[in-house]
Amino acid sequence: MANVNLSASVGLAGVNRSHDVEIIQRLLTQRGINPGGIDGRCGPQTVRAILHFQSGFSSRPDGRVDQNGATWRHLNSTAPKPVTHKPVTQSVVARQPVLAPISPNQILIATAPRPARETLNPGLVSASPAFMVQQLGNPRENIRKGVSPLRMKNCAPIWSRNRLGHST
Repeated sequence: MANVNLSASVGLAGVNRSHDVEIIQRLLTQRGINPGGIDGRCGPQTVRAILHFQSGFSSRPDGRVDQNGATWRHLNSTAPKPVTHKPVTQSVVARQPVLAPISPNQILIATAPRPARETLNPGLVSASPAFMVQQLGNPRENIRKGVSPLRMKNCAPIWSRNRLGHST
């Protein structure tokens, strides 16, 4: 995969664009490190694989591959070399410093396992407007001054007291 460039960072607190993640996953696989499949998603297995690879040349693996960074240069070298390193454990992932996340939830999003798309809500369809009217009634019936019927019912006693000069 020579002459390949990343458009953004991949891994912990990275941008994790699908195309870039696939490139990293392929390069890790070529070096005998299992990123959990080549699916374009930067999940916990991909992050562990990056940490695993980084532990072969870095004393402080951070779980992220930056454009033109040391990990990228090692991964993108022309001759893939087997990596000799100590195993990366879950506690190593937890100890890693947070690197300027894109959003507060970026690390959670990057490391949370994701189910396959085809397993999410199989057979789910949206309800038709006719079904909603049948089940819940016409939403514009009995609406006065932008207040729904439920709120009107609850507010009626308050309106009556206010008309009589009582305060709530």
